[in-house]
Amino acid sequence: MARAIADEPAAPEPYEVIADLRRQSPMEVADAVAAPTGLWQFVAGSYLCFLDGDMDQAARRLGSVTGYRPGTAWAAAPWFSDERFLTTVSATGLADATVNITDYGTDLDNDAVREHLLPWLRALLTGR
Repeated sequence: MARAIADEPAAPEPYEVIADLRRQSPMEVADAVAAPTGLWQFVAGSYLCFLDGDMDQAARRLGSVTGYRPGTAWAAAPWFSDERFLTTVSATGLADATVNITDYGTDLDNDAVREHLLPWLRALLTGR
């Protein structure tokens, strides 16, 4: 599913599959993303944190993915622009996510990355 999300982050289908998997096997899915070390765990975990209402952790995990692979529009995820996320994520959660984005030392100074970071800027500018 992480690969499907990476190919098209705005597509809702992979997120629906992740939610279905969790409904079918909640303990196994929770265990699989509890201590993420792989890209797919951060991607799936960020969405699961959103579903659980832990918007700060969702932002932090997505920030890690964004920093690791800034050439992918991770914040195009449907949940990232969801009103529940934008009105609940804290300034601290967004600040931590921003630090995570910059943690990898990847090149963030190009047009594609700037475009991918626009949803983050919108989230910051809405007062959240």
